[in-house]
Amino acid sequence: MSFRMEADDVVMLLGIYLAAIVLASLAATAAVAWHRSAERRRTRTRLRYAGLYADCLCDRIEYGRRTPFPALRRPGCRMLLAEMTASLCTVTSGTAKERIAETVDDCGLERVLWRRSRVTGGWLRARSLQLLSQLPVSERCARRLAALEHAPNRYVRLYATLAGIAREPESLIARIGNLPGRLSAFELSELLMTLKHSGAPIACGAIIASANPNLERLGFSLIRHFQLDGTRERVCELARSGDEAICREALCTLALLRGPITGVEETIVALPERERRRIYRLLATQGYSLRALERFAKAEEGDRLEGYIPHIVEMRKRKIKV
Repeated sequence: MSFRMEADDVVMLLGIYLAAIVLASLAATAAVAWHRSAERRRTRTRLRYAGLYADCLCDRIEYGRRTPFPALRRPGCRMLLAEMTASLCTVTSGTAKERIAETVDDCGLERVLWRRSRVTGGWLRARSLQLLSQLPVSERCARRLAALEHAPNRYVRLYATLAGIAREPESLIARIGNLPGRLSAFELSELLMTLKHSGAPIACGAIIASANPNLERLGFSLIRHFQLDGTRERVCELARSGDEAICREALCTLALLRGPITGVEETIVALPERERRRIYRLLATQGYSLRALERFAKAEEGDRLEGYIPHIVEMRKRKIKV
C-alpha cells in the first residue's frame, strides 16, 4: 500500500512539473508575440510620423515658424522627435542651434530623455544620455549630467562626459584626463564626432603633448581625421616611447599622414611579427614605394620578413594596374 502511495506521489509531481513547463512555454510564447506586436506598432508609428516631423523641423529651423508636432503624446513619438532633432544638431550651427534649443524646450524633449535615463537601464539608459549629449540642454540638465561623469557604468560616464564637453569644449583635456581606464575604439569615435560637430577650436598640440594615454590616443585620432601634418615630430617621439599600444597608434598615424617616416625603424623591428606585418601592409596600402620603405627592408634582413615588404609593394602595384 505504501509503495502505491509513493508511486502516486511521483505521478502527481510529474504532472505538476509538466503543467509548469506547459505554462512557462505558453507565457514565453505570449511574451514573444507581445514583443513582436509592440515592435510592429513602433515601426508603423515611426514610418507614419517621421516625414511629418521632418517637415515641422524644417519649418522651425529654416523659417522660424513654431509649427506644432502632431501626436506627440503617442508612445514612441517624443523619442522619435528627440532622435531626429539630435541628428539635426550634428549638421547645424548658428541661428539653427538656437531654434533647435527652442524646439527641445517647447516639446519637453530634455525632460522626457532625463526621465527615461532614470527609469531604464543598460543600452536604453545609455541611448537617452547619448541623445542628451547631442542636444542643447538647460543649465539644470547640464548639472545633472555632470554628476554622472563618475558613474560606475562606463557608457553612462561616457555620454555624461560628452555632454559636458559639447557644452564646454575648453574643458576637454580636464574631463578626458579624469576618465578612469583606457578608452575603447568606440568611445574614441564618439568623442571624435562630438568634437567634430561642436565647431569649437581644438588644441590638438596640447592634447597630443599630454602624458595621459587617453588624450594621446585622441590626439592620434584627430591627426588622422583632419590630416594635421604639423605634429609629425611629436608623433615620432611617441612612436619611440616604449608603450606598445601608443607605439602602434603612432606608427599607424604616421602611415596615414603619407609623409616621410624616419627614425622609427628600430621601433618597428622590435614589435612582434604580426604587428610588423600589419604596419607594412598599411604602408603599402597608403602608396609608399619600395624605395621609401627600403630602410625597413634592410632592418628586416636575416629575419622571416626579409622579403615581405617587396612582396606586398608588388602586390599593391598589381592591384592598381587591375
